[in-house]
Amino acid sequence: MSNVFKKLQQARVILQEKNLKKSGSNKFAGFNYFELADFLPTLNLIMDEIGLTPVFYIVDSMAFLDIYDNDSDDVSNCIHFSTPIAEAQLKGCTPIQCLGAVNTYCKRYLYLNALEIVENDVLDSQAGSENIISTKEEKTEKKEVKAYICSNCGKEITQAEYGYSQNKFKKPLCRECQKLEK
Repeated sequence: MSNVFKKLQQARVILQEKNLKKSGSNKFAGFNYFELADFLPTLNLIMDEIGLTPVFYIVDSMAFLDIYDNDSDDVSNCIHFSTPIAEAQLKGCTPIQCLGAVNTYCKRYLYLNALEIVENDVLDSQAGSENIISTKEEKTEKKEVKAYICSNCGKEITQAEYGYSQNKFKKPLCRECQKLEK
């Protein structure tokens, strides 16, 4: 049986050896950051070679990145990453453009978390400064991977329920769905 965790770790190591460059620039706060285009094309090649498939999606107020093992017939053989979403408020943008921004930010943050792509911590670099930035984007980033969702019914579950069901059933399940699995 293939190990999705081992494959993800391989992808992390290969990606960090690629010496990626940050093309995003926040001139107001004075820092550079990774845009999806800086790492996603390279990452797609790495994951294809290793045998992993990432799937990004949004349900209600949560964004998810599930990474599946292509060598396993068991679709529950995956790793789940999640983050709450926040509304984007961009001047001069249409609602659909704001929605696109939310999708892009959530996807980027989930990939940064899943692949352990290192970014500078803007808040730490400006500690003690009068220019500390406080945005919904940063508040959302700090709350990553806090929610666990039942893979059968979509109900939010506790960390204890998640750990138990992963060990016993190899997928995250709420108590009701655990009873159905028995």
